[in-house]
Amino acid sequence: ESGRIKSLPVYPGDKVKKNQLIIVLDDAILIREYEKARAQHRQAKLDLKRIKLLIPRKLASNEQLSRAQTLVEQAGAEENLFKTRLSYSKIHAPIAGVITQRLSEAGDVVSLHSHILSIADVSQLKVTLSLSELSISQLKENMAVSIRVDALGDIKFDGKILRIHPTIDTASRQGTIEIIFAEVPQGAIPGQLSRIEINTVTAPRLVIP
Repeated sequence: ESGRIKSLPVYPGDKVKKNQLIIVLDDAILIREYEKARAQHRQAKLDLKRIKLLIPRKLASNEQLSRAQTLVEQAGAEENLFKTRLSYSKIHAPIAGVITQRLSEAGDVVSLHSHILSIADVSQLKVTLSLSELSISQLKENMAVSIRVDALGDIKFDGKILRIHPTIDTASRQGTIEIIFAEVPQGAIPGQLSRIEINTVTAPRLVIP
């Protein structure tokens, strides 16, 4: 929904749980529209009930009955529509993670599909790197690797190849692979520089002395 941000209680660095309420939009108008739709739905049901009582006494036609039934369905759909829109004025965290970006403030008016917050799932960190096409041909998914994070010193951490991209850059002749930690180390955060050690199968080479 578009509208004015009523509450935005989280900031970059805050940890959030899945389904935690993180954004509340001003819903005063939507509440009134929903109440109006509910009232119209109730009235449509009463009108249908009244016509059903008149049918046996020949005081209402089948055409009136059909029209009243249609109006009940339309009013019910309208009520459900505003009920759904009302639920969209409260935004919950789709995943558990850490807030990394806060692009709006409480009181700002946002349009439909605005980017307000970013959430990173830091329970699994991924390293993306480019390698020569000659090296990529020797790699396989789930292959074990060693990861060293510069900010954490010379400690090596276990990891594995998660994904090997299927295309090669025609200019650099390099491809892209993605690597994940076996267990995310304490202190590792997105954006840090990492160094990867991959042990491939050795092969004899012809060399010139």
